[in-house]
Amino acid sequence: MMLKRTLALSFANIKRNGVLSIGITIVMAILIFIFNVLLVVNFIASSTIKDMSSKVDLVIYLKEDTDRYDAEKMALDIRNMPGIKEVKFISREEAFSSFKKGHPDTAGFFEKYNMQNPLPPSIHIIATDPTQYSYIENTLKQSKYKNLLENIDDQTDASITQKVSAKLTEMSSFTKNIILWVIMLFIIGSALIINNAIHITIYSRRAEINIMRLVGAKPMFIRLPFIFEAAWYAILASIIGFILTSFMLWGKFLGGFGIFTESGLGIGTVFLIELFTAITICVLGSIWSVHRNIKKHFLK
Repeated sequence: MMLKRTLALSFANIKRNGVLSIGITIVMAILIFIFNVLLVVNFIASSTIKDMSSKVDLVIYLKEDTDRYDAEKMALDIRNMPGIKEVKFISREEAFSSFKKGHPDTAGFFEKYNMQNPLPPSIHIIATDPTQYSYIENTLKQSKYKNLLENIDDQTDASITQKVSAKLTEMSSFTKNIILWVIMLFIIGSALIINNAIHITIYSRRAEINIMRLVGAKPMFIRLPFIFEAAWYAILASIIGFILTSFMLWGKFLGGFGIFTESGLGIGTVFLIELFTAITICVLGSIWSVHRNIKKHFLK
């Protein structure tokens, strides 16, 4: 019975606050929406980096007279480096055979006129993180195998890979930092907003609170409507933020809804986490505000 009455009073408080209630809900919803946008951008950057890790490799070209034993020993040592996913040595003959499959006319021209195989031996490296390629290059330049390498500075494909992966990693790191700041802003902002809203509500209902106290109403009955009011703000803000996020992802924009699934978190799971977090922050903020205001000013 008390729960039903306190819920009704919390609805009445929201209705009485009018524009204030709308403003609180909109501000919180916008904060949640901004958080979701940054979360999606971070998911996209992380997904792209992961995709690059599996598709882009670093090719180290060796001098034509490199002995196969030395090349395979070099490949084995590279495989033992940290962050290496796969290493494969490709001899000159294997490289020409692969080239022949893709370009039979050009390869036939070399064979017809008995021209020397122009392709050098190489080592193909796939790292778990594309940013590792710079470390691998620098390590090889200073290793005992440096005399086996062609001019590694001229191998522009690796440099392009490094630059792209570095930019994506930088963007991912930047969005993660921004997300942390948005979370802090949401926590602090929501607590302050709820505190001020509850303070205004309590002040506007000070006469009713005194009457309830005089007729013997329990302190919990007086406090609960304000706590439920804060919870309703959190629920409404989370729903509006979810709707705005859904509109943003509609039509495959920014990867569509699938971007959450690819990250390992469904959009429903994200919504529930945000809903629980918002309710927790708002309820805790309202408990503190109710305790501070009612006990200080009315329940002496």
